[in-house]
Amino acid sequence: MGKYGLEVRPCLFFSKTQDYLHLLRKIDQAIARNLDLQATLEFVLNQITMLMGIDAVALFLWDPRTNSLNFKMGKGFHFPQDI
Repeated sequence: MGKYGLEVRPCLFFSKTQDYLHLLRKIDQAIARNLDLQATLEFVLNQITMLMGIDAVALFLWDPRTNSLNFKMGKGFHFPQDI
């Protein structure tokens, strides 16, 4: 407690924003040091599930030729139809 009975705590939004920025930096570093797309995308999915506290995540890549999203990989799904 401060002098006037106030307690200063970090803002949850600010903390989450810092977490997201830290995650983006880690992803940037993974891309820079690893040219293997599969390994980089697995790293990204793992980091997202940890940071967001979620059980499953799917990654779709945009194909401008077909103007569509195409499933690339997922994590945490029990059955393919869950995606």
